[in-house]
Amino acid sequence: MGEQREFLDHVTAIARRHGVDTAQVYEVPGGVANRAFVLGPNLFLRVSRPGFEQDLHKETQVVPIARLAGVHTPAIVDYDPTQQLIPTPYAVMQRVHGTEPRTTPTALAIQLARLHQVHPAPNPSPASPADGPTDQPAVATADGPTGAALGTARDAASELLPALTLPDPTSHVRVFIPDLPLDDWGDPHRTLDDLATRGYLDPGTANWLTAWFTRLANRFDRTGPKVLIHGDVATHNLLAAPDNSFRALIDWGDAAWAPPAMDFAKLPLPDVATLLPTYLHHTNHATGAISATSTPSTSATSNPPISATSTPPTSAGSTPSTSAAPSPPASAPRRTGPSIPEDELAAGILWLHLSWALSKLPADPWPNQRHWTAPPTSRLLGILRFFTGTPPEPWSTLR
Repeated sequence: MGEQREFLDHVTAIARRHGVDTAQVYEVPGGVANRAFVLGPNLFLRVSRPGFEQDLHKETQVVPIARLAGVHTPAIVDYDPTQQLIPTPYAVMQRVHGTEPRTTPTALAIQLARLHQVHPAPNPSPASPADGPTDQPAVATADGPTGAALGTARDAASELLPALTLPDPTSHVRVFIPDLPLDDWGDPHRTLDDLATRGYLDPGTANWLTAWFTRLANRFDRTGPKVLIHGDVATHNLLAAPDNSFRALIDWGDAAWAPPAMDFAKLPLPDVATLLPTYLHHTNHATGAISATSTPSTSATSNPPISATSTPPTSAGSTPSTSAAPSPPASAPRRTGPSIPEDELAAGILWLHLSWALSKLPADPWPNQRHWTAPPTSRLLGILRFFTGTPPEPWSTLR
């Protein structure tokens, strides 16, 4: 009780620092990585749980970049990793009033299209060993006709989720974010071999699933570009208005550089099929938004990446890892332009749904969880339910 009382005293001290009366502070159900507190009508506090400090640090680097790309997500007002005021890192964020949506809002497709315009850039100024690690993300130039520099991505406390836009509607941006992990397609064949060996699959079913993965592999390019993904796009990480309209995408602890398809892998397939046309309309109509071949130039006549102080103000001054998939067969499509065909993206999304569903089969039951993928068989049964119905094209061609 003494430690809990001391912890809550620290929380109220943070509230007072931000001009919030202690009577307006109360704890709300948090996630695995953080304890969460409402600080009056305008602010929200997240305190890292032990072992998840890096997730919170990652959020403070990714959120300003996502907002710069036009994604509606709460601004970070204050971040203190020093553990001087409270013995764990914390972040104070803008409070967005909303609840978990009843169904996936269609506007989420536009938010993901904006987010996926952010591509990785190389470290613009690699630190020497004597310099120590680099902590601040550097914003690179925007690819496209303007080549305009993006400048700083710092969020201010008074911002109310402005519709920030890219420098030019025909461009995408390249950003260096220190230590942001890379994620990839993985190798489902290893999963199939393991499940068959352990008796979860009979040989005939394993061979049938292997053939299905082979057909899907011929439908999409696994060497395509990585983009900035949220990594845990699901209704429990969305905030909606009473009419179910989209308000914000929250909780960036699983952000990574990864294929765009991965941000659709934690949504039910019927929702994905609904979102995809809108997502592709906004992605493919921004020429250059997804580029398989463009890289930042460092010639004297180009706009090289520039350093920017993109971390939020500080008080002091999991997608699971997967092994690399083998190169796609020669018959797999390879995009040379910005347009993403719907059947290609759908095939990649289904690959991930099926692969992750099989990986979850040996897991222990996880009762009383609100996420639809918590039960070990829910993903696989979701795929079965989707394809035994009347899936729209191009999904009906992927069976």
